[in-house]
Amino acid sequence: MILSEALALSPTSWLDAQGPSLSSLGALNCFVRANVTPDEVDAPHRIIHRVGQITLSALAAEYRAPIVDPLELRAHLLEYASREGRSFLQLHDLLDYCWMSGIPVVHVRSFGDSIKKMDAAVANVEGRPVIAICRDDKAFAKICFKLAHELGHIAMNHWQEFGLIAETEMTKPDERDLEQAANRYAISLLYGDPDYSASHALDEWGAGWEMEARSHGIDPHAFLLVYLRENGGYNRLGLLEKRFASGQDARHQVLETLFKHVKLESLGKESQRQLVSLMEASDFGSPSC
Repeated sequence: MILSEALALSPTSWLDAQGPSLSSLGALNCFVRANVTPDEVDAPHRIIHRVGQITLSALAAEYRAPIVDPLELRAHLLEYASREGRSFLQLHDLLDYCWMSGIPVVHVRSFGDSIKKMDAAVANVEGRPVIAICRDDKAFAKICFKLAHELGHIAMNHWQEFGLIAETEMTKPDERDLEQAANRYAISLLYGDPDYSASHALDEWGAGWEMEARSHGIDPHAFLLVYLRENGGYNRLGLLEKRFASGQDARHQVLETLFKHVKLESLGKESQRQLVSLMEASDFGSPSC
């Protein structure tokens, strides 16, 4: 029932032999992978759109476009981090900045077994950007990069052209350019240089790399992420999670921050039920409320 409502379906349409008929959300202009059709991301788009509608209805903050220059934004956020005794950015710094800028960050991970799944996305929800994280990575640094990438799409106004921008590997040159621009924004924001090379840094820093990373305003775990990616060992990061991500749960932090800014009691009962159920966030509220 809740999935039907989120997809703008009548409950009985699931009984139709020809399958459900989706009502129109307007033109769906999507960034999608080369091997994924827009139809395959239609249902995820509608679920993210509905979650975005609900969170925006309870969000007091007006939309404020992110700082376009990622180095300027980095300096701004590092100033706040320094008040907590840190010299580098963490996930909650970006989450708080998004919410204070009127940009909801939601976590939606279940779209049905037969539906293509994305890592993260930006949806245009009635003229407002909403960021959706769609993976269950525990490590803060992994989600932090995804969030910084989506924030880049928003800062550069890519989101206004599309109903949905999903994590992709583009084939068209102009689309690749937009994805590369968002990546460069994220790298500049988190590492202080759009052309940052962890491999070169490690050659210079040697055994003291962890302390050096912090002194250069870089989370050591984020440093390892980019180093392993540069050297084709991205999947080996799991071997290092116990050291740098022990006790971390990025999904929980995303939801915790959401419910800090969106008070369930400010929503109607049906909206509460849909929000909690679609995000599988029963730890933060009861779907039967």
